[in-house]
Amino acid sequence: SSLNTFYFHSAFDPRPKIVSTDPVINQTDVSFDTTISITFNEPIFLGTIGNINIQNVTNNNVFDAINISEQTDISNALSGMGTNTLTITPYENLSVGTTYAILIDNTLSFPLSLCLLHPLLILPL
Repeated sequence: SSLNTFYFHSAFDPRPKIVSTDPVINQTDVSFDTTISITFNEPIFLGTIGNINIQNVTNNNVFDAINISEQTDISNALSGMGTNTLTITPYENLSVGTTYAILIDNTLSFPLSLCLLHPLLILPL
């Protein structure tokens, strides 16, 4: 009977896979002055357009937006391009008692100029 049949379709997802994060996902004792490190399964390279956002999960407001398409120097906010670990330094201290998430736009390029197919929710802090 069709009630006992389970179908699925597999597909290749070209996006880099997250191996680990610091702070770890759902960590509750994160320092307000922390940097955020995301380790992927392969080296990452940023493209020329898109944003990496630190978002307040409670009210969905963007706390910090790193705009890759701006011609300004973003080296104070991002480091680790060309390696497996991307480090994000917020422009100001995080608010105590607030939950944050890291969002990477689907327009940012990663290895071999592969684009993320969907926004990537990385970690609630």
